[in-house]
Amino acid sequence: MRQRPLILRSIATAAIVCLPARRLTAQAVERTDTPRRGALRVTFDPRITTWEQVFTPEGRQPVGAAFAGDSLTQWQPALALAQQTVRAATGLAGYVARLGGSLLAIRSERRVTPIGFEYGMTNRLSLGATIPIVRVEVREGFREKPEGANVGALSDPSGYATFFTSLSTALTQLNDSIRAGAYGCPSSPLCARAQALYSQGQTLASALASAVNGNPDTTAMFLPTAGSDAGRSLSAIVSGLSRALADTFNIAAFSSGSFPLPEVPVPGSAAAGILDARLSAMGLTPFGGSTPRHLRYFTG
Repeated sequence: MRQRPLILRSIATAAIVCLPARRLTAQAVERTDTPRRGALRVTFDPRITTWEQVFTPEGRQPVGAAFAGDSLTQWQPALALAQQTVRAATGLAGYVARLGGSLLAIRSERRVTPIGFEYGMTNRLSLGATIPIVRVEVREGFREKPEGANVGALSDPSGYATFFTSLSTALTQLNDSIRAGAYGCPSSPLCARAQALYSQGQTLASALASAVNGNPDTTAMFLPTAGSDAGRSLSAIVSGLSRALADTFNIAAFSSGSFPLPEVPVPGSAAAGILDARLSAMGLTPFGGSTPRHLRYFTG
């Protein structure tokens, strides 16, 4: 009878040994024991967090995605103005003004290192303090690629005064003739064509004036290059308007050459200078480099 517990213990041991093997997982937890009396315990628990991407409605994107792409209209109002006015003048709704490509890479890093000191007052009681040391650093790099640029620098706006004077004179003469009943107005097909041409000329004059003179909020700086699709379309529209006024309505033609377009796009160095000047005017540091050393460390 005395051997029964020994037999049962042997059976239980054999059953445990025969159980199928399972993966055992371990999890690190903070220490809950206290140092012995008179002992000083120093602990470190460094944690590093980095950010290179953000979640947006379009999905996960790099942090600098807003400043990367084929166009820089989001940070350069003058470029956005050129794009808007060219679209209005040519009807090219898909036209995108480009200074070239850009890439903004940003990497943010935060390192938190809590340094803990714990002194054992007794074997069961201790006093301690934790000092979290935080190190932050943001690295960014901005690069521009001149490939794909389709706008050039605007020359002196006063050089376009002759063009606008000639265009305004021609449109005024056309409008006066329509009001005087010329071209079979007000009901003939030729009158309807004259009215449509006058409306087209007004839209063109307004768009080009904004492209050259800017508006109260934005200074004009760019025009499409002569060899770009928008530049060729704009030149064709101006020339077509001049020929229609002269050939169909006997109004003195104005020279389309008096509205010159840039021959070459803005160089990459000039585009970078424009960006630096704009950031400096806003009190911002141009992209590039990393967080200054004296701003990297502080106590949390």
